[in-house]
Amino acid sequence: MTSVDTTAPEIETTVARNDRWLRNLLVALVLVGLVLRLVALGERALHHDESLDAWFSQRFYEGTYDGYDPVYHGPLRFYLTAGLYWFFGLSVASARLISVFAGTALIALPWFLRRQLGTIGTAMVAAILCFSPSFLYFSRFAREDALFACLSLTFVVVLFAHLDRPRTSTLAVLLLTLVAAWAVKESVFLLVMVVGSYLLVELAIELFDRSHLRIPPQAIVLVLAAASILAFALGEPIMVNLGWWGALLLGTVAVALLTARRAGGSFGATEIGAATLAPGWRGWVGALSAAATVFVVLFTVWLTNWAGSDTESTPHNAVIDGLVGGWDYWRSQQDVNRGGEPWFYYLFTIPAYEYVTVFLAGIGVVSELRGSTRIGRFALWSTVVSLGAYSYAGERMPWLVLHPLLPAVLLAGIGAQYLWTHRKSALAGSAAMLVVLGAVATGIAGFRVNYVDGEEPRELLSQAGQASPELAATVARLYRLDQIVQSEQGRPLKVLIDSADSAAWPYVFYVRDLADVLYADLGSATVDPTTDVVIVVDRNASAVAPAVAGWDATRQLHREWWVPSYTEGGVSGWLSWLTHRELWGDDEVGGVGETVYVSPDVTALETRAENRLASDRPSG
Repeated sequence: MTSVDTTAPEIETTVARNDRWLRNLLVALVLVGLVLRLVALGERALHHDESLDAWFSQRFYEGTYDGYDPVYHGPLRFYLTAGLYWFFGLSVASARLISVFAGTALIALPWFLRRQLGTIGTAMVAAILCFSPSFLYFSRFAREDALFACLSLTFVVVLFAHLDRPRTSTLAVLLLTLVAAWAVKESVFLLVMVVGSYLLVELAIELFDRSHLRIPPQAIVLVLAAASILAFALGEPIMVNLGWWGALLLGTVAVALLTARRAGGSFGATEIGAATLAPGWRGWVGALSAAATVFVVLFTVWLTNWAGSDTESTPHNAVIDGLVGGWDYWRSQQDVNRGGEPWFYYLFTIPAYEYVTVFLAGIGVVSELRGSTRIGRFALWSTVVSLGAYSYAGERMPWLVLHPLLPAVLLAGIGAQYLWTHRKSALAGSAAMLVVLGAVATGIAGFRVNYVDGEEPRELLSQAGQASPELAATVARLYRLDQIVQSEQGRPLKVLIDSADSAAWPYVFYVRDLADVLYADLGSATVDPTTDVVIVVDRNASAVAPAVAGWDATRQLHREWWVPSYTEGGVSGWLSWLTHRELWGDDEVGGVGETVYVSPDVTALETRAENRLASDRPSG
């Protein structure tokens, strides 16, 4: 009598059922995530950096973009945002749409890692990417970081697909994704370092596994990751310290290869070796050619500008500048420490908002130490090395939290899957309760920073150049005054804006539709007596005082920031901040102040227009 094995069909049915449930959940999360990112999208005042991105996109839209300059990153997101301008018009909201779409797409990407993460792990990663205060905030922010995070996770997804089933097509998509990331932000160099070093570690693990020298994978990951932290901690000369760390990685691979060969193993017998060799030389040439072609197209502004932007940061032609300009500029900025934040900035900023991620990532570390998996090794390695790299990098800013946070989210998904697998254990219930409480606290923090206090300098995510609500109100007033002057005198409003302290931004994008706007450092420039409005920063106020005597004056904050004395707050200080956003000790909010002066003639026209409007308004 022949027995029938019913196990396989039952497993297939369970997998299909789980996939269906997971797919429905991810579709719902994507829709919710899109709504969360679109709600009140244009209401927060533009950040200094947002206005630069919006303006460069406008220049490409108008045909005046000069090409890539590493100071301002790009150029791919300028092209994409310009396309959105074409569909939706120029506005603050449309300038932020590429981040909205990238942040929303990010929520769907864990679906392609569901076999590695597990059903619960995948659901948790998608949920965190949907509701995370940091990912939500910078998915509503007109910078390139949400797009770069989306491309980074896409790169990881395609990499794992290629390792599982190596094909020329997956290799080509992998390289094209890398080129797209390269054309978005210079952080691509750190992405290549993190992923490339992981592949070396994974190769060493595979080779040791095929030898008589069986070393626990966790031990290899932890030792080499600790070495990376030491290299970054030692700092300059960073190339020397990264050099010995790289030599350690290569040496580990060499030892592993020698021991594997003695046991009959080889490079080609490993999954990484097979993935490298499977496309063959023709596949590699085709994939590299496609990637190189796209690279040239993007960095030459669609083959229209081969000379490049010809700035101090781009002294070569467009292609060479695209290849090395970002690296050269990044190295030149290492000692600048733009933002003035300490090396441990991310160790404070991430836990200040991402409670669920931090807790579950800790569980994920436990899971990896107890039973190593490839996705677990990748998540652990990438989290540690990314934190080390971004903590070393000279510029530490709120938007950069996404990049070390992203692999930590994968680690959190592994932690969630581990808790689900061990849900009958004594500690699982307590851990689940902490996750629920953390989710509530994370939701409150996310709602506050995204929809209530998005311009509040006491929020760690809105630091470093956030324009004040008063500035946005002044922009609206300028357009009203322009309409009044056009109506009454048949000419455009004449505006002079101080360029000192970078105060021209975000006005440059905001007042793009005003016909007569001039920018000058008012510490030395003179005020034309025919000017209608003068906006001057505080440090230049005395220089223009004689020219604007008797004018209507309104003082406002241009932009604000708070750089915490992180280690001086103590437990009580940070608890006060967490609950009421209160500062501690001698900490105070800094910023750039400015005064808006309106000439007596235009003030009179404004008053008359307001009185006319009031008299026309129905009473009662």
